[in-house]
Amino acid sequence: MSCLFRVGEETVWAPSAEAGRLYVGMTKCLAAGGGRATGVRTVAEDVFEIDPQPFDALVEVAYKEYFASTNQVYRSQLHGWLLTSLVLLARAGVTVTPSTEEEREFVEDICEHAKAMPS
Repeated sequence: MSCLFRVGEETVWAPSAEAGRLYVGMTKCLAAGGGRATGVRTVAEDVFEIDPQPFDALVEVAYKEYFASTNQVYRSQLHGWLLTSLVLLARAGVTVTPSTEEEREFVEDICEHAKAMPS
């Protein structure tokens, strides 16, 4: 069984149910921690709609926190969620412009990560 993540009518990701639900749960947790909107709405049990503007705002905050943090455990936990989120944003037409070498290296990983994310 799988989930669908859509932006408008376009499917931007079709993960397994387990991966999709874990991603949504992490998204809700990150948003709730900062009192932010997720930008991800449940349409059906296995279908999620991404609203690019609030989703981008959440990802931008997490991106900044990731690179500002020196907590390796926090960064490790956030790493996969952030890569997945950046792929989803890219598929929605929103890209990130890295400003440091560390950010450039991270953004390069997006292409590899995207190959593992069927749409």
